[in-house]
Amino acid sequence: MKKFNAWDFDNDVMVKGVGITPEGIPYSIPGPSESWDQFDYYPNAKIIQFTGLKDKNLVGIYEGDILRYPPKDSWEEKSFVGYEIFYHDNDCADKHVGFQMNRMHFYGNLCGGECKAWFLPKYTSKMVVIGNIYENDHLLEEPK
Repeated sequence: MKKFNAWDFDNDVMVKGVGITPEGIPYSIPGPSESWDQFDYYPNAKIIQFTGLKDKNLVGIYEGDILRYPPKDSWEEKSFVGYEIFYHDNDCADKHVGFQMNRMHFYGNLCGGECKAWFLPKYTSKMVVIGNIYENDHLLEEPK
């Protein structure tokens, strides 16, 4: 599993499996590469980390992904809660450090409610990745 991806803001594209320079700039090795020192650099990119967990379909979960429980019927297909994965670096409001998924996005006929899932394998292994906040920004829109 690749540990880091990067969202390249210049080209609006997800670059999979990047390395990171000592200065914190993501890079990749283009294929096919003609020499061992040929790299593509992404100075205007957001580094996205693999969380170490996978969803129900064994898809790796990354920072910025949006997860949901699979629908049981046609109503749940359109009305659901999406859980956004993000890294919480511990401020005075919360004592939890690490990946969280308590940013909730409501779709269809749902609005409000409490977080019913925590970023633990017992929950994420029953959920599916439906997109991410970079490539699927429509998932962040308010329901109409």
